[in-house]
Amino acid sequence: MVNERTPISIVFFDLGKKLNDTRGHEEGDKALKEVASILKEEIEDIGIAGRYGGEEMVMLIEDPEVSVAELTEKIRFRIEDETIVTASIGYASFEEGITTDQIIKNADNATYVESCLTMPFETSSMMPAKS
Repeated sequence: MVNERTPISIVFFDLGKKLNDTRGHEEGDKALKEVASILKEEIEDIGIAGRYGGEEMVMLIEDPEVSVAELTEKIRFRIEDETIVTASIGYASFEEGITTDQIIKNADNATYVESCLTMPFETSSMMPAKS
């Protein structure tokens, strides 16, 4: 169950479109399935994951004891080691007064920043101040 502390992580495949364009959709689909398998293995007992868009997946981590920064870094390394794509992963947590749409936008923004930094990035500093 999603609550006010549930982190949302969005996984973006850096080479997904390029992979489809250069090697075909069959290779892209294969890589997507491999990444989905990694996500399933890593969050099986602590959350859920699903496809969010063409080259994006979203994870909801329901266990408050899990370090999302450590988990996303582990997933990113596994994707790079076990597949032919790389991943940028950003995440954000639900906060009082922040809508689900804003959390997803914050996680998506964090993914963009992470793709520039190649390190997981959390957007708590980008959230509006509480009144």
